[in-house]
Amino acid sequence: MDKPFFSIVVPVYNVEPYLAECLDSVVNQTFDDYEIILINDGSFDGSGDICGEYAGKYDRISLIEQDNQGLSAARNAGIRASKGEYIFFVDSDDIVSENLCKSVYGVLKIHDADMVIFSNTRSKVILENGLAGSLWVEEDDEEYKNRLLQCPEYLHIFATKCTNVSACYRCYKRSVFIEKKMFFPEGRVFEDMINTTKISMAVKSAYIMKGDPLYLRRSRNGSITGTLNEKAAEDALFSTFFRLETILNISDDVISLEDKRTFLKESIKWLNGRILLPYMNTILHYQCLSGDLDNHIKYVLFGASNGGIVRYLTMKDRYKIEFFSDNDKNKHGKMIDGVEVISPAKLKEIYTSTTHQIVISSDYFYEVANSLMDNKIISSFREVLPARKYIKIEQTITDGLNNLRSLLMALELKYGASLL
Repeated sequence: MDKPFFSIVVPVYNVEPYLAECLDSVVNQTFDDYEIILINDGSFDGSGDICGEYAGKYDRISLIEQDNQGLSAARNAGIRASKGEYIFFVDSDDIVSENLCKSVYGVLKIHDADMVIFSNTRSKVILENGLAGSLWVEEDDEEYKNRLLQCPEYLHIFATKCTNVSACYRCYKRSVFIEKKMFFPEGRVFEDMINTTKISMAVKSAYIMKGDPLYLRRSRNGSITGTLNEKAAEDALFSTFFRLETILNISDDVISLEDKRTFLKESIKWLNGRILLPYMNTILHYQCLSGDLDNHIKYVLFGASNGGIVRYLTMKDRYKIEFFSDNDKNKHGKMIDGVEVISPAKLKEIYTSTTHQIVISSDYFYEVANSLMDNKIISSFREVLPARKYIKIEQTITDGLNNLRSLLMALELKYGASLL
């Protein structure tokens, strides 16, 4: 194939149970002018054999074999080997619609866009148990869909609406990578947050599609961004700060202060729900099971909703839970399994770091921890991070929270207004 219109880049690493289903969806497109580039990134299961089988069967497939270097390096190898005018990225455990190429081509034959985004529908998620869920990607705002957006209008949309930064929900003009040197940052997890931000700043135009889901993402244990470890925590914080600083440094004439506040709140919410709370819950869960927590002090569970109750059930047989605490005044004075829910004011009266440990079980981890500091109940984030054995992860997240707090304080001074 001399020069196809599309190149579909598929990095592959140890996805034997899912790979054939993925490749079947890619080869069975209702559009003919495309190539497929498989990059076997050092798989040690049967993925390499499956890649070889498909490459031998289909002329449009090229296979690159390399030692394991990570997702970004595999994607970059695919970009360099590609011949198409436009590039898709497909994760090798996901599935694409048979109309992916045809639908995007229908846009590009009319509009000369640097990037086409097809994440503006409710994309289906394939859960590990086989059930189908949904992934919220963007708000249902008809104003900007199905039309070509020029910068700076697209930058405004990117900052205020495009909450999903996955490269898999976008089709890129190849020249964006080659001429502008927009290769993926190698050696990092959450690389899409960095690269999509950089590309969004660099492109001249983008088209946001409306229509049926074109990409089906599989949610499974063991995936790169689903793995809880110190590296993922550090990279998530780095990527979040990169995107924050990039967007917030755009002129207020392009993105208003109010929109920047909204963007900041959404970024912190993502950091809470995607990184901080899962890490804390995972660490605490293993500490509860292994007996690593100090059973000579008293514990206060901040958050008297479902998350706090689940944490209580995990801890209650081994540790002394003296109180729940919650910002909701309607819960104050109520009892949960004989444990009283107290107000933050009462918590301030009884709490000392030598006798108590606060465990935050709220989805708004940062806001709660920040409020506890502002009200002088605790003196540092470290006091609410129940990670004693996993000190590296604790330090990574503690440093990240302190950096975020410093960034917000600097921004408040710059804009003369509170951002939260």
